[in-house]
Amino acid sequence: DELILDPFVEISGTRDSNVPLLTTNELSDTFVELQCGLQLHYEPGWYTLDGRGFALFRRYTKFSERDFNDYGERVSLMYGSRDEVSLLVVQSYRLVDDYDRSIYYGETVSSESQNLSLSYDKSMRVKRRLSDAGVVLGRDLTDKTGVDLALSYSSQEYNMEELFDVVDLVAHAEISYLVTDRSAILVTGQYGTEDNASYAEDAVHTVFRAGVSTKRPDKMVVKLGVGIEKYSRSTSIVYGSSGDESADEIYAGTRNEGEDTMSIDLA
Repeated sequence: DELILDPFVEISGTRDSNVPLLTTNELSDTFVELQCGLQLHYEPGWYTLDGRGFALFRRYTKFSERDFNDYGERVSLMYGSRDEVSLLVVQSYRLVDDYDRSIYYGETVSSESQNLSLSYDKSMRVKRRLSDAGVVLGRDLTDKTGVDLALSYSSQEYNMEELFDVVDLVAHAEISYLVTDRSAILVTGQYGTEDNASYAEDAVHTVFRAGVSTKRPDKMVVKLGVGIEKYSRSTSIVYGSSGDESADEIYAGTRNEGEDTMSIDLA
């Protein structure tokens, strides 16, 4: 059995040139952040358990009303092997007041993708609760062909009437075929629904992507994919309690109905 406990403490100071995010008459301030937490890795042999919990405290010099405390956690459990069936379960929760700088483990599409530490979306600077959960089943059908099936859930809950809560439920499928010992052809598909309180009906999101992956001698995995995304939503819009149409545009109006997008993904 192997149990690793890794506590951490980070202290930083930042000068923010525009704390209230104004377009004119910008106001600057300095804040100090303290982040502490614990990382856990436990591998008894037949499964692997990883966990991470953190707390973050920010204090401003002048804008004390913007002080906040954030916290979050993430747990993942890996069981089995791809020769039979591998199972991966992932869960996380975060309370965030500013940009979300937590480790984000990519799309829950395959067990290997969970090892990618990517930057999370940094487009929001409002208080919100972020919850994520995913289940991945993987199996090697032959010595060259593998398949991964996954179901992921995510939610964003805001503390502002102007922003609507969002819940996403997405099904994923990925098929890989080895062409060499280190390179494979990939085909990925996704189908998801978005429950956004600003729309009368759920939005639908579909993705089809094809690409290649290669494993380098230094254990790095490189993936390249090209595909098409389609997002369609209801034209019936429900506005906030104030009836202000601009409130819908803050979040829900960021995509157009039937919008097709060509995307290129590198990982």
